[in-house]
Amino acid sequence: MSEKFPNAPLAEAVFELRVPEAVSWDEELAEDFLRAQIADLPVRDDVQHPMVEIQNAPNGTLSPVVRELIQKRSYSENRTQFVITQERQISVHIVRPYSTWEQFRPFILNTLSKLPAQVKLGRPERLGLRYVNNIFLDEKSPKLENYFEYGILLGQKLPQTLLGFSVQSIIEFQEGRDACRLLMNPCPSIQPEKSGFVLDIDYFLTKVGSLDFSNVKDWLDEAHGSIESIFLGSLTDKMKDIFRKSL
Repeated sequence: MSEKFPNAPLAEAVFELRVPEAVSWDEELAEDFLRAQIADLPVRDDVQHPMVEIQNAPNGTLSPVVRELIQKRSYSENRTQFVITQERQISVHIVRPYSTWEQFRPFILNTLSKLPAQVKLGRPERLGLRYVNNIFLDEKSPKLENYFEYGILLGQKLPQTLLGFSVQSIIEFQEGRDACRLLMNPCPSIQPEKSGFVLDIDYFLTKVGSLDFSNVKDWLDEAHGSIESIFLGSLTDKMKDIFRKSL
């Protein structure tokens, strides 16, 4: 963010790219891609998990089919930075302690620079930049309007005690080429006297093939700038003062 908060709430930042179906991409190329990262991401920890797909059966009915999906993961030594490939999806992650965009941006670009030479992305099916913030307050039942400029509005004729909520908006950017999903909901706190909230900001390309991969640097800067403005615009001055305090 433009203002560096000593007590920033960011839990994880993620860049995501989806390789187009027309582009050559298979398990061997994914392995080559991860092997090229080994100097920066030497720790491998692949994960296999089941996925259910709905497919057409021979008799014309829809039938659930379970297959094993493998996530190939490469981590830094301290596991704060990592890359995941899963089928045609590539994601670049950084978790707390997050430093700055000036650290994350080159990590993304350096990762993408190591794609195998024969992989010509052209126009990616998806680009996404996502910031997940976990916010904890020293109040069990805070008045949300004291801390957030975004959230739920209950009219005076409605009960005012909430057991839970989820608020989601999708905001248009770049004349509809991009959009940003802003999601806010409670999250558990390990300290019962505190309350927790997730502020999830996900900026993405809405139109498949609308951006050439050669423009990904400019797109990243636009996406980050939009996320930054939404994050700051979602918070009251009282909340920002909490983030300004040193840990």
